[in-house]
Amino acid sequence: MVPVESLPPDPSLRPGLAYAYYEKAIQRLDELAGLPPKKEGFLPKGEYLEKAERPDSFAFVYTGFLDIPNTGVYYLELRSDDGARLFLGDELLVDNDGSHSARRREGVQALQAGLYPIRLEYFDDYSGETLQVTLIDQHGTKTTLKPGDFLGKPNNE
Repeated sequence: MVPVESLPPDPSLRPGLAYAYYEKAIQRLDELAGLPPKKEGFLPKGEYLEKAERPDSFAFVYTGFLDIPNTGVYYLELRSDDGARLFLGDELLVDNDGSHSARRREGVQALQAGLYPIRLEYFDDYSGETLQVTLIDQHGTKTTLKPGDFLGKPNNE
C-alpha cells in the first residue's frame, strides 16, 4: 500500500463526477492517451454509462473525490465489462483493464478520514456494458458507489 494523502474540504465540490467521453475502438485504456474527448460533462447522479451515445467502442474517464468518513483499511472493487482502472491520487489501486467479459478486481488501501482524488477509467469494446464500483470498509460493510456518491467539480456540460 502506497500512502495517499487526504485533501482539505472544498466547498465548491458537489455530488457527482466530472467525465470525458470518447468514441474509439480500443483494447486497452492506455490507447486513450492523447485522444481528445468527444464531449465532457458532469454526472451528478444516475448510472456511470448513461451518457454513452452508442452501444460499443466508447470510453469514459471520470474524475472526482472519494469521501472517506472513518480512518481504516478499505477495499475498492471494480466489476467491469470491458476494461476499467481506478486511481486513488496518482496511484493505480485497481486494474481491470483489457477486453473481457464481466469480472471483478479489487485493491486495498489504508486511509485516514478525508477526501481523496480519484480517476475512474472505463472502456467498452463490444457487447455487454458493465461498470460497478464497490467500497468495502474495515467492518466488511459493502457499499455500491454510484456517481452521486462521489464529490466533483462540475465542468461544461
